Amino acid sequence: MPGGMGAGAGMGVGEDESGAGGMGGMPGGMGGMPGSMGGMPGGMGGMPGAMGGNQGGRAAARGALVKYRLFRFFDMSVEPGKTYQYRVRIHFKNPNEGVKTRFLADPALASGETRASEWCVPTSAIAVPRDNHVLAGTVRPAGGNMEARATLMVVKWDQQTAVNAVVEKKDMVRGTLFNFSEDVLLAKSATGTAAAKQKVNFATDLLLVDISGGEVLPGAGKAARASDILVMGPDGELAIQSQFADASAYIQEAERLKSLDKKPAETTEGDGSNGPGLFGAAGGGAGGGPQGPGLGQGAGAN
Repeated sequence: MPGGMGAGAGMGVGEDESGAGGMGGMPGGMGGMPGSMGGMPGGMGGMPGAMGGNQGGRAAARGALVKYRLFRFFDMSVEPGKTYQYRVRIHFKNPNEGVKTRFLADPALASGETRASEWCVPTSAIAVPRDNHVLAGTVRPAGGNMEARATLMVVKWDQQTAVNAVVEKKDMVRGTLFNFSEDVLLAKSATGTAAAKQKVNFATDLLLVDISGGEVLPGAGKAARASDILVMGPDGELAIQSQFADASAYIQEAERLKSLDKKPAETTEGDGSNGPGLFGAAGGGAGGGPQGPGLGQGAGAN
């Protein structure tokens, strides 16, 4: 029986942990018995990989390896006016725990219930808008012994009702610090204008540094030059607020205040909280965001 079980060398294909090939990779099967049982060339041949190929099957079941996966998170603890930067890594269940070390490229991979990824590259700086700002109104220019005085609006996001608390302040002079408490009309919700008076703490830490404008323009009747105010924020940063740039937001807030002063049955739906100019959208302001601090802003870096 030259050749006998001649395909025996092929039993090594697809070896298991003991070195036995089981039924794996039997090229030629039990064929290759020339001369011993003539007329059976190939015998039970033609079974290459019949019960083999299991490794390829497992690979197909796993699918292609994915090099990168998206990880998204939200930080709901952010504070208005602060800037954040994030670096994260992921802890996941160790898939090699309990696996026999002879199957691992590094035996250390079997230790520990969890594994950790590398730290990600730090995110860019993410600034959370302040929850307050001012809008520039008209200015009475200096004259005689009276210094220039400004009319402006102080806007603060009220976290409890999720609407803007607004108060108009008149005759503000240089050096005014906008930290005060005042009873103001607040909508009961962002979708309705039924209002109730509520004391709001306007702790903005915004300082009115300078005032300009308001002078009557020559040859223009009673038309006056648009005003500008210089405001310093709590971190010492300076911002110029322009009456021209803030006009749309100022008018919108003034109309909303008038609507809140009416009876609930006479008011209209909506409070304009998503309109232009809120939280600095129109005037650049001292910061803020239309959805309030911490929502939709990076606290969640992608």
